[in-house]
Amino acid sequence: MKDISRETVDSIVRACQQAAGCGLMRCRSDNLSMRVDGGRLLVKASRSWMARVVPDDISLCTIADGSL
Repeated sequence: MKDISRETVDSIVRACQQAAGCGLMRCRSDNLSMRVDGGRLLVKASRSWMARVVPDDISLCTIADGSL
């Protein structure tokens, strides 16, 4: 994720933690993603707990084909 700023990654980490803290998720390991530009998005890793997400749990994916 060399061209995605640490601030952007930190924002999805905070969003995961806040959503978990507010009880907005049905499961503690629900999914969350954030579009970063026209063709890519950041995605939280499966089976990682929302309240305990760290930057290493976030992946950058290409929307068109799902590649990392």
